Amino acid sequence: MHLGKEETTRQKAEALYESLMKAKFEVLWDDREAGAGEKLNDADLIGISVRLLVSAKSLEKGGVEWKERAEAESRIVEEEDVVASLQKYYE
Repeated sequence: MHLGKEETTRQKAEALYESLMKAKFEVLWDDREAGAGEKLNDADLIGISVRLLVSAKSLEKGGVEWKERAEAESRIVEEEDVVASLQKYYE
């Protein structure tokens, strides 16, 4: 998921999407012109097991926000570690 209107953020989200597709992950990329709350609520309603959020805020913190459906808290995963972390998650 991509939040914000910054071009850098969109580019990072697109690069992550391409990396995940290349690694054969099924990806739902919410690129609607909707607010953050609507996007996050919809991801919960759909039942997404791992939500990855690319935003200016997450990038400032060093990567991508990783939120597992069963967990209350999210964490930051470095961009280059996302694919390996997902592979490990689904083992």
